[in-house]
Amino acid sequence: TDTHMQGIRWAVEEANAQGGVLGRQLDLIVLDNKSTVTDSVETVRELVYGRKADFLIGDISSGGCIGQATIVLEAKTPIFHSCMTDYFTFDKGNRYTFRAHQNTWLQGAAAAELVAAKFPNAKRVYTLASDYEFGRALTERFVQYLKRLKPDAEIIGQAWPALAETDFTPYITALLAAKPDILLINLGLTPPFLAQAVPIGLMQKMTVIAPGWDGPNNLVLMKKEQLPMDAWFGGLPWYAIDNPQNQVFVQKIRDRFAQDPVSTTYMGYVNVRFLIEGIRKAGSTDREKVVAALEGMTLDTPLGPITLGSLSHQGRPNYWIGKVAWDASKGYGVLTETMMFSGEKLLPTEDEVRKMREAAK
Repeated sequence: TDTHMQGIRWAVEEANAQGGVLGRQLDLIVLDNKSTVTDSVETVRELVYGRKADFLIGDISSGGCIGQATIVLEAKTPIFHSCMTDYFTFDKGNRYTFRAHQNTWLQGAAAAELVAAKFPNAKRVYTLASDYEFGRALTERFVQYLKRLKPDAEIIGQAWPALAETDFTPYITALLAAKPDILLINLGLTPPFLAQAVPIGLMQKMTVIAPGWDGPNNLVLMKKEQLPMDAWFGGLPWYAIDNPQNQVFVQKIRDRFAQDPVSTTYMGYVNVRFLIEGIRKAGSTDREKVVAALEGMTLDTPLGPITLGSLSHQGRPNYWIGKVAWDASKGYGVLTETMMFSGEKLLPTEDEVRKMREAAK
């Protein structure tokens, strides 16, 4: 996405303005993988074998990143990816797969924690998620944690529309008939669903929770009357992240791109920052030395301190979910009453990840 590339470009420009890395300027090669599984795999093949790239920064496609994990293992080329599926760094991860920011495990667990904390009397739960890796993985983690936190919760229905689905009429009809207390949504295309759900007041008939990363991304594009008021969305809202480095980051992004950062801006930026600092720490562009330097590394970022797992290479950041509201001063929808969820608390330990990988062999 454009905002993801803004985060990546700013991290590269920032490093080059500081003299580069190990005295060399960074060269960013960008290829379009069209967000398809086949093109994602072929793009990585082209970069590692055709362009001889030393390091890779992935896109946000959960379907594509699993296939890419196999390629980077074969080529021994480290990749920082912004796909969300936890399998990329957990079950199907390897020595060369990295991700600094949140994943579906953290998003799903955070949504369950939100339900337990904010809606203790809610028992009837319905899930609506796109039928692909991101939708399935996040929903699986949500249900797993919800059953642990609220044993009396009942999953009364689950629907899996196709990734490219834009007509949600039959799903909304089924939801209205089921009358759940909680509706978890995790869609590849959220705006079409909202365009059909908001006018009929769906968010006032049940508590809607959309814990995926795209909350701030979607809200800034919507008019006031289009907003899913009272729904709870997840993401990385710049206005809820309270640390000095974030304040500087927000201003730099505004100055460079004339807009506020959204979730994907942070995701691209922190991934590249980790790679840059890993190279600096290694004192070399030797891939094996950089991997070793990155393992267990802690880095101060605009999202706060983040530590990469020594085996999983998964960052353990904080994550936010908030209630949708209109902010007249900003001129776009925002998340209010935000709750921050700890990756250190909710993500599996490195020993647990080791067992996942052994079981997946």
